[in-house]
Amino acid sequence: MFQITDSQQVGLSLQGADKKGNPTGPLPAGTTATWSVDNPNVLAVTPSTDTLSCNVVAVGPLSPGATVSVSVKNPDGSDGGTGSLQIAVVTGSPTSIAIVPGTPTEQP
Repeated sequence: MFQITDSQQVGLSLQGADKKGNPTGPLPAGTTATWSVDNPNVLAVTPSTDTLSCNVVAVGPLSPGATVSVSVKNPDGSDGGTGSLQIAVVTGSPTSIAIVPGTPTEQP
């Protein structure tokens, strides 16, 4: 699983792979993609103009995982396949210090 902090963003891009998962290089010109996320309260997905990449931004609470999915169409309009990536949103480094009181008790 891929991780980003609650204050980060990450670019995602597409690359072809054969049936054994070996990279085949860039997708053919004219290929288009449709991006989505299963939990838009955790991550926002903004596709590029050519749709072959996108920017993913953490927008909400911490999450053990939200899934970004893509569906690809070949230049001839036929199905080019699908893919998904699960992204966990974890806490970032502290930027301030909070003082947290305990439970008050009676003095002895």
